[in-house]
Amino acid sequence: MIKFDSILDKNYKYVKNKLIKEHETPELLLEKNQLIKQLNSNKVISKNKIFIMLVIISALIIITFFVMRRNLINKRKGRLQKKLLYFHKAAFNICCYKKRII
Repeated sequence: MIKFDSILDKNYKYVKNKLIKEHETPELLLEKNQLIKQLNSNKVISKNKIFIMLVIISALIIITFFVMRRNLINKRKGRLQKKLLYFHKAAFNICCYKKRII
């Protein structure tokens, strides 16, 4: 290929220029347009992937928030039930203690 180019340079400058204009330039332009289309389609796919990832991450954050909130409510509920049971037992013991005295 290099020899061919050098021979064209020496002997057939007109043919070389015509060859470049008629064959190489249209091929390069076609390839350029194909690459641009491919990059644009990749860009759209990337935007879709980013959107899907954001939706998934948002859903995970919301689910985590509600699970943690439910656990906190259950802990508070458990503590209140223990306190209520303790006070109920204490009131029952006082009531029974009074009956024993009487």
